[in-house]
This record gives sequence, structure tokens and C-alpha cells, in this order.
Amino acid sequence: MAMGISVLTPEEAFSVLVGTFGVAEGWSVESLSATSVRRAASLMCPTTPAALAAAVRGVLQGLGSIDTAAIVELIDTLVASGDLVEVLEENGVQKRRMIYLGQPRFVRRRSGDLLVIGTRPDNAPLVGEALAGRISRTGYLRRILDPDREVYELLEAYGVHEIPEARWVSRPAASDARTLLESYSKELRQQGACGPIEGLRILDPKTSPSHYKSRWRIATSTDEGVFLARRSQGYGGDLWCVVAIRAGESQRLLDLPTTMGGRGCDEGWQLQAAIDATNGTPQEVSIRGTGKGSVELGLPAPPPRWLQRRWDLIGTAVHGRSSLVTYEISSRDARDEVALVCELLWMDRQVLPQLRSEEEASS
Repeated sequence: MAMGISVLTPEEAFSVLVGTFGVAEGWSVESLSATSVRRAASLMCPTTPAALAAAVRGVLQGLGSIDTAAIVELIDTLVASGDLVEVLEENGVQKRRMIYLGQPRFVRRRSGDLLVIGTRPDNAPLVGEALAGRISRTGYLRRILDPDREVYELLEAYGVHEIPEARWVSRPAASDARTLLESYSKELRQQGACGPIEGLRILDPKTSPSHYKSRWRIATSTDEGVFLARRSQGYGGDLWCVVAIRAGESQRLLDLPTTMGGRGCDEGWQLQAAIDATNGTPQEVSIRGTGKGSVELGLPAPPPRWLQRRWDLIGTAVHGRSSLVTYEISSRDARDEVALVCELLWMDRQVLPQLRSEEEASS
């Protein structure tokens, strides 16, 4: 009997993937995408971000709304959350970013709930059937709500061990924005001449900090100074760097990260916040009351790993109205978190009108 090929709608494709992954109905596209990334990583790692994104794109392309850039961003998010680990490897000639699996662990949230992290190889489940039903998923996060003694016993039996919050969430020391910028400029001056850099894109410091993605562009003949940049590789994904440019031509190059065990993007995002603040156009954290005892805090650029982990423990990532990244955080915690980003990322405050109703807050 001849077998036909059926064309599925994005909704039908979503249902097929839900069934293939063996997860419950009602999951969001973001939750399913995160599951797909972890599943592919468990079968491929160690691998490059580019290869991992291509594999996931092949699975999710039927959903219609997923592009490669979004998958790359999700991989970065899962690295920050601890489900995956990024290592910058060097073979003497080239550097490349490699993705490894994160160790199965859990962290206690301030609410008492548990944040479960990590990925096992060969698509093995993180926990057994006795505990799998207790895990709830919100976006890319997996949580266990109201854990009891049995939950802790099962986690121990499954080899998912606790990591203390103080160890999981570390933060950089407070620094003046100009001091941080000068430290990178000094290191940059110590590098040898680099010449033209293939595939170089810079983040334009003259554009509005509130439009992160559109700030990236190719250098032009009018560019002068020190820029946060990314340079392409033949494989392994783009590398983060700082570059000195004169008349549009690259003069010196400093690859990020400059510290062992760090991520180039985390240093880059903090450095750009320092550049913006030094230029007199600091980034802004938006503050919007929800009318239900919580506050939405919005960021104009991706958060460094230390900040994402901190807010994953005390809040929930939501789809904001005007910010690239938005978290809903209790009113009790919001004041301290705003003060923290103003101190460590030199942001200004932008207070927005409160949401008008419960329906609007959840839309």
C-alpha cells in the first residue's frame, strides 16, 4: 500500500512533538523548545552551539515561529540556567565555544520551591517516574512546588544533589563604570596589532540602549574607539570580543572572556552597560506594578548569568511589553533587585504605568 505524506499545520506539528517528547498537553512553545534543546544536547554533547542550534531547528521548523537566532538565544539561556555548560576551547590556532551537559542538581528558591537543573546523556530522564509528575514547567525552567520529605529522598536516590544558593548565585564586585571600561581598554592596548577581522560585528554605542538587537552592525569608516564586538568562526559559533577601531579598521582585539570559567557574553553585556553609562546614556530597568502584589522588572539587554540565576530563583520570566527581558518579582524583593542592577550595571530607573487589570496583567 502506498503511503502518503501529510502536511501539518504548526498546531498539528506542535501536538506531534508533544507526543514524541512524551510530555503533557498545554506546554508552551518555549517549554517545548527548551526540552528539544536539552534532548538534542543529551545526544550530541560535546558539540558546538551552531551544530546544536541546527539540529534543534530541524526538529522545530514545523512550528513556524522558531528561527535559528531564537534557538541560539535559548541555548545561551540554558547555559546560564545550568542545564548546559559552555567551555571556550583553544587548540593553539583557533578558539571555539563548546557545549557540554550540566550536572543534575537542584537549588532551593526563596519561596521554598525547588529549581531543578541539569541534563543527562543519551536522552535519559533527569528523574524517575516517581518524581517526574511533580515537576512543573514554566518557560525554560523546571520546578518542584511545595516539596516534602519524599521529594528530597527521591532526588537523593536519583543522584540530583542540592547546590546552595550562595554558591549557585555569585555576583561581581561593585565597580565604577569608567574603572571597568578602562581596565578593558588597558588590556586591549597590550594586545598586538590584529589587522582586518573576518565577520566582525560591533555594538553601536551611539544607538539607543533600549533596542539591543538593532544595535549590532558592521563597522563603517566613521567608527573610532573601543567597541564590544562579535567575530565569526568557521565553526563553534561567534566569539565575543573587544576591539579597538580607527577609521573603520580593526587595530587591536581582545577575546572574551578574560577570566577562567566565565562566558564571553556575560563580560560583554556588563562591559556594554559600562560603555553606555560612561557615554551618558545608561541602560534603564523598567518598573511596572502588576496590581497583584508583584512588579515586572524589564531589562533592555540579556542579563548576565549571575543576574539570570538570581531572578530565576526569586521570580518568573514573562513576556514583557517593551523590554527584551522581563521578570515578574514580588514587590517585597523588587526594591532590592532594582538597587542591585543600578549599582552593578549602572542602570537608571524607568517607572511605567501600572497594569490596569488582572486580565491585562496576564495577557
